[in-house]
Amino acid sequence: MKRLFLFSAMLIAAAAVAWPGTAKTSIRTPVELTDDAAGAQTLEVRLPRANLEVVGGPGTEVRVFGSLEALHKNGEMARALAQACGAAFRREGTTLVLEPRFPEGEVGREARKRGRLWFHLRLEVPSTLPIGLYTKAGDMAFKGEFLASLIAEAGRGDIRLDFVPTFRELDARTLLGRVRGFPDTAIRRFYSPLGQRRLWLNPSGTRMGFLKTQRGDIIVQGKDRP
Repeated sequence: MKRLFLFSAMLIAAAAVAWPGTAKTSIRTPVELTDDAAGAQTLEVRLPRANLEVVGGPGTEVRVFGSLEALHKNGEMARALAQACGAAFRREGTTLVLEPRFPEGEVGREARKRGRLWFHLRLEVPSTLPIGLYTKAGDMAFKGEFLASLIAEAGRGDIRLDFVPTFRELDARTLLGRVRGFPDTAIRRFYSPLGQRRLWLNPSGTRMGFLKTQRGDIIVQGKDRP
């Protein structure tokens, strides 16, 4: 037993020498943006890694509050990345787009070489504006009022729908995670392929929701249930 313990200790020490500096430094910087969405027909949020809280309400402005987290095994590199990057609005025709801002306009592989970025944001959006949110990783939560169509797609993460179902059409999908909703008046219908569920949110079928997860759970329940 003593020899086994010594051998295990040697393996751990060897691993520490073989892969030095694997721990990542995390640096956060504040994010605060406002854009008047008047004239825009759609809002699209394209953030690869993000934890988002989206609140629908009155007005025409889109307000963004929160932080950007930069991760790198080198502390100075993490700090430089956090200071050089951020989020920004831009117009793409009639679409208002919220996306990452990289140093000197870098995108794709060049930007990823610098380290990893995570956004932790609260978005206050007009309830009448159609919205699409697209992430590769991270959780989304929706609160308030959404009167127009709403699309939420996450590659890996949970989607939580915690609002009165007044939207025109809902499409919520995650590849690996949980979709949780609270439509009290939902009439549930199932169809193939497995893992997909379509909801008519009132008997007339004027509001329709589509929930999908390939490797996760779909949970639909009333607000009065735990």
